[in-house]
Amino acid sequence: MADMITSETVQSDRSGFRLRDAVEEKLEELAAFKAEHGHVTVPVRNPDKSLNPLGQWLNRCCSEWRKGKLRPAIARRLEEIGGEEILRRVGLSGKRAGPSRPGEICGSLEDLVAAGRTFRCIYADPPWRYENRATRAAAERHYPTMSDEEIARLPVARLAAQDAWLHLWTTNGHLEVALSIMRAWGFEFKSQFVWVKPQIGLGNYWRIAHEILLLGRRGTPQWRARDLRSWGEFPRRKHSAKPEEVRAMIERACDGPYLELFGRRVAPGWTVWGNQIETDLFSEPVSARSQPSLE
Repeated sequence: MADMITSETVQSDRSGFRLRDAVEEKLEELAAFKAEHGHVTVPVRNPDKSLNPLGQWLNRCCSEWRKGKLRPAIARRLEEIGGEEILRRVGLSGKRAGPSRPGEICGSLEDLVAAGRTFRCIYADPPWRYENRATRAAAERHYPTMSDEEIARLPVARLAAQDAWLHLWTTNGHLEVALSIMRAWGFEFKSQFVWVKPQIGLGNYWRIAHEILLLGRRGTPQWRARDLRSWGEFPRRKHSAKPEEVRAMIERACDGPYLELFGRRVAPGWTVWGNQIETDLFSEPVSARSQPSLE
């Protein structure tokens, strides 16, 4: 029970169904406690000084949440149950752990430009084109790739707010060009996050088992979280899909509005542009409406 709340453990453990059931049971216990007592301040010890498993579990959840390691789905459920009280406990009072409005699908970036939309946080996973024929063919079996010039010409600079962050995924072989594209989009490189993969990959030199998320800054946006480490180990997803845990960390650190480029699914609170988007009941097409308030 102690480690099932972190995303790394839950997604790599073969007994995932049992772990999810146990987490759901604890969440139901917490909801029942809230209904009975009117709050979620669960004591760690019972009146007879024995340990209270629910209180211990909630403490661990809050600790992992503050570190950015709690599974996003559990964080959302805890917020639904505990509301502002739980947000105060993890240092997010007055600011939701994640966006609350439905996600929206964007068919054209130029439509966003024409509507005057700008974004404080841009998250991009470009479909890099490989020079190696075998690698390129393997990639293009899963998704259409783009040349470096095509990626650089995207109107990202016109979609970025005056003060904005850019989170740009790249591979080892595209590191230099990714930095040049970041500059072309109007951002200055500041730092990087490394996604460590448990499985070893290919490579002419070091066997690649990581991907890099570059951080770029435009203007003077605020970085909200000071407890996020610069690497995380998460299992591989289907070809080129990135960990959802990274999105959750970005939401903790950066203010919206949020724009995702080359997205694969619609996420609550995000405007998503891409040709491989999987829709759901909570997504809506983007309208050519005027720029929403940044406040």
